[in-house]
Amino acid sequence: MEFKLARSKRKTISITVVNGTVTVRAPLRLSGEAIDAFVRSKEAWIREKCATQQARADMWAPYLQYARFLWLGETLLPLTDETARIYIADGKLHLPERCADAVGRKYIANWYKRQAQKILAERLVGIAQEYGFTVRSFRLTNARRKWGSCSGDNEIRLNWRLLFLDMSEIDYVIIHELCHTRFHDHSRRFWEEVGRYCPDYKQKKKDLQQRSVFMELFR
Repeated sequence: MEFKLARSKRKTISITVVNGTVTVRAPLRLSGEAIDAFVRSKEAWIREKCATQQARADMWAPYLQYARFLWLGETLLPLTDETARIYIADGKLHLPERCADAVGRKYIANWYKRQAQKILAERLVGIAQEYGFTVRSFRLTNARRKWGSCSGDNEIRLNWRLLFLDMSEIDYVIIHELCHTRFHDHSRRFWEEVGRYCPDYKQKKKDLQQRSVFMELFR
């Protein structure tokens, strides 16, 4: 089984599978034989993970191929016409002709980012005020694997691709990161805090795992 090997000053060996790519992270001095044996012992799990991710990619293929677009959880059909700007109307994403090819995707991505800057900032401030959190600062990110994060000095970072999700999922991510301003870990106390404001957070976590394929859009 093929895999990428990343060695570092760590004490344990681990495996991650992302979009069919298997990455093994191992200690610097662990032998190649030990690494191969570990991978073989996890082969059934790896194949199951790859199959699940492939099925997810197949399900979302129209979006990954830009034949469909997402906006706050809703599907939009692209319509290229003589408009000079991007806008949404009647379930369609109206696009200028320059957006009709792969090069134009950067223009579409920039449009999403401009909307995200406004929508996510307003939602972040609104939730923070509603539940008594203090927002130190906020910025958008282009992260590959995270919908959001909170730095040690409580700067909230939100992935602009959150606009592909529905508002309840966006709210969960925001609540998650706001709770990190009080607990900089994933301890029991942290999850209890999340549960105070988002009682169905466990389901939201599962839903977001299913949406992780969206991280590949506009790369």
